[in-house]
Amino acid sequence: MQGWQGEGGFSERLPLLRAALARSDQGASEAADLAEFYTAHELAREALDVLNAPRNDAPIGALRERLDQVRDVARLILGRPLSPASPLLAEAPDCAREDLPLWRALAAAVSGDGATLARLAPRARAALRDVPQALRLTFVQRLADAVEADPTTLRTLLGAVRPATGLTPEQAAARNWQYARLARQEGNRADEAQYLEQAIQAGGRSLPEIFARARLAALNLGRPGPEGRRAEGQINDLLRTYRRDGLGEDAAVTYAERLLNQGALGAALAVADGTSQVSSRPGMESRGARLASAALRRLLADSAPEGQPLPEPGERLGLFWQYEGYATPGEQGDDIRLAAMRLLLRQGLAEAARDLGQQITPATARGSDATLLLAQAEAGAAQGDPQRALALLATLAPGEAARRAAAEALARLGRPEEAAAQLEPLRGTADLARRAELLFQARSWRAAGSAYGDLLRDPGLPTAARADATARLASASALGQQKSDVPPELLATGTASAAMLRLADSTPPAATGIAGVRGAIERSRQIEALLAPDGSH
Repeated sequence: MQGWQGEGGFSERLPLLRAALARSDQGASEAADLAEFYTAHELAREALDVLNAPRNDAPIGALRERLDQVRDVARLILGRPLSPASPLLAEAPDCAREDLPLWRALAAAVSGDGATLARLAPRARAALRDVPQALRLTFVQRLADAVEADPTTLRTLLGAVRPATGLTPEQAAARNWQYARLARQEGNRADEAQYLEQAIQAGGRSLPEIFARARLAALNLGRPGPEGRRAEGQINDLLRTYRRDGLGEDAAVTYAERLLNQGALGAALAVADGTSQVSSRPGMESRGARLASAALRRLLADSAPEGQPLPEPGERLGLFWQYEGYATPGEQGDDIRLAAMRLLLRQGLAEAARDLGQQITPATARGSDATLLLAQAEAGAAQGDPQRALALLATLAPGEAARRAAAEALARLGRPEEAAAQLEPLRGTADLARRAELLFQARSWRAAGSAYGDLLRDPGLPTAARADATARLASASALGQQKSDVPPELLATGTASAAMLRLADSTPPAATGIAGVRGAIERSRQIEALLAPDGSH
């Protein structure tokens, strides 16, 4: 490749090579000369146009290999994969090719094989010494793009361009941009900012300079005042202008991360979604998609970072349903689905939780947390299977949540007394109310009366619920022929039900004979007097 550029400047040599190609009527040798010249000047697309043009002769032997070699070098510059049969990757038993690790490393970079590239990096760096300086910088940039998150390999590769001299402003910007990336990976923000400033000093519009400006804006994004606002405007311009390119992806991810850290989860999801289909690194997951997954995890978490309240549950569920595609299929995204199930169950949407639970992978479903959520969904959903819920709960250690799920499953199976027994150890207001309701449904009047008495002793019982509990206690006490033993001040005072309870509690035991009949008649009159004419008792 040392001779590809030839003697003289670009503007002097190009007309000569094009004229020679025209005189030869697309001759293979002249096409190789022009393609090599274009490639030496990093004009890879122009080189491929020359090589792909129709020719009258069919090159063979060394000339054919020469054409294939320059074609594959141009493809690597553009980040396009090579055929396994490429002459750049060929091994010869009688020749130890010192350049082979370089081509293999570049092929690994194009395919996103970072492990192979890291292994080949030291020998690729040695081979880069014999590559012309302009192409050496181009190759290092292509290799560095593939190992941006591996500072050790990145440092090894950048050693090949550190001693370069006589660089054009664009080449100096490219080298400083790579140094800035290394400083970023090593956590040295001061050196990173210095290299970025040096990269943009050329004042041109080369890609490294644009990348450097974008990264510098990202560093200034969190600063207060005009500088931070200016950086935010620059980031927004970049993500709109380059939304189909890696640069736009970088800008969008940077902005979405800032929104995520500010607690603006809906806006972060929208920005991440807009860039999720863009990835400048073949074989690697989109960073926008990864960020959207992170936003979903925070959106569905049980608690938010201090000072960043979560949206209302309805809004959280709406955002989840809008962006649930970022809950990665398979075990990797099961934590998002489980968090969504938990929120759905808390909102009484057991049917939706059950549908979502069917996407949980078997490996995750065997965990105790997942088993409990699946059982709760089966027990609470109208189309759920209460028998399956009980089978799942049988594998778990007893706990409050498991007891509540078992109670719902047993109630749906028509076994209210057993359901009430599951709630007996629980003393929460909702648990006391549900247990009393189940015993009332089972017509276990004495047990229901005791349960409603326990409920009325709960100081946290709301007023409306206290009135209902008082009425049910009166009914259960009458049907169970027992006294309520509940202090009057705990009843919903002023109601007919409370008056009936006080009357029942003050009535002496029924007498026998005529006296008993007279007592029953008198008691009936007292009860009728308690009932309002409009039936509002």
